[in-house]
Amino acid sequence: MQCHYVRKYGLFGVTAGVRVNTVKFQQSLEAEQARFIHRNVPIAVCGGMLAVCLTVVVFHEVVPGSLLYSWLGGFVLLTLGRAPGWLRYRGVTFGPDNSRRWLREASIASLISGLLWGAGALFLYPVGELIYQYTFAVALVLMAVASLFSYAPHYVTFLAFVIPSLIPGVVALAVKG
Repeated sequence: MQCHYVRKYGLFGVTAGVRVNTVKFQQSLEAEQARFIHRNVPIAVCGGMLAVCLTVVVFHEVVPGSLLYSWLGGFVLLTLGRAPGWLRYRGVTFGPDNSRRWLREASIASLISGLLWGAGALFLYPVGELIYQYTFAVALVLMAVASLFSYAPHYVTFLAFVIPSLIPGVVALAVKG
């Protein structure tokens, strides 16, 4: 017996009696997102710390050290806070429960990192220092692009970084610009 179903470009037949096992697509997708992001965390964290350290070196002449080193300290604490979570999931086979948990932890860490970069907009746009203002604006955009490569499979984690980092940066540049 032949059944016909209509799809966008015409009819196609399905033989009766053929069963297709349902795939839990959403769970499989979340597990793959978790694997991808987990695999990229060490590179993303090292790259982010390198960017923060370079920013501190570049801005040390025009921004008070107490602000720069407090900002750097926030990133160090975030990195130290992320390490146990990353290590805990190392070697784990991601399934429905632990992949959601890992994605939630990754999104929270991404949000905190974005908030720290956004907080930098409060003091890394020194008044009257156009070159430094543009330098920090470019750094923010490059960090957003880098986060795209690290977090693209999971849109929530990507947005958790991009929104709190770019919006304060754009607003501060417009206000101080």
